[in-house]
Amino acid sequence: MSIHDATLTSLFPNLTQAGAFITSMSSPRYNCIAWAAEDQEFWWEPASPYYWPSRAKRENSLNGWISAFQTLHYQPCATGSLDPAYSKIAIYVKEGTPTHVARQLSNGKWTSKCGKLQDIEHDLADLAGVEYGQPFIFMQKLRQVTP
Repeated sequence: MSIHDATLTSLFPNLTQAGAFITSMSSPRYNCIAWAAEDQEFWWEPASPYYWPSRAKRENSLNGWISAFQTLHYQPCATGSLDPAYSKIAIYVKEGTPTHVARQLSNGKWTSKCGKLQDIEHDLADLAGVEYGQPFIFMQKLRQVTP
């Protein structure tokens, strides 16, 4: 379904101009960090009492978020360009603080969970702006090959 949600389009005006669309309904169970980590069971946040990987730095900083994804075998990379051999994420930063994580799909588009709102498929720049800042760091891991 295309994006006609007033809350989403007011937060992210670029969504109205792009080929973005909603892929699932809102849920308070998980957030963007969890969604990027492919976990729909837990809300990931470095603050207690939320889930955070035990080997990650429990701090709401870029280093903390990077360390959380390193526990999933992601490593920093140069760009968010599609590479079929890798799964990629983009961490958005606003004023030095991480605000959002998007995960790249195999078609080159990105998928995001917007807080407690819907999951969406979008272009990377669609969420850049006042709310989330800019995609600041990209990370990648080898895709798992299914037999």
